[in-house]
Amino acid sequence: MSKDERKETVERIAEKFASLQDNEKSFIAGYMARAEEECAARKKEPAVATA
Repeated sequence: MSKDERKETVERIAEKFASLQDNEKSFIAGYMARAEEECAARKKEPAVATA
């Protein structure tokens, strides 16, 4: 995907997000927050050594 295609995709998603109802926006924001928390937790976990 080219840089222009990614930009268009992000703009299209932002426009759709702006048109959602508040409860739908809250649901998506909560989902994103949880995903970020899980990603951060995975980065903090020590690497497991295998032999």
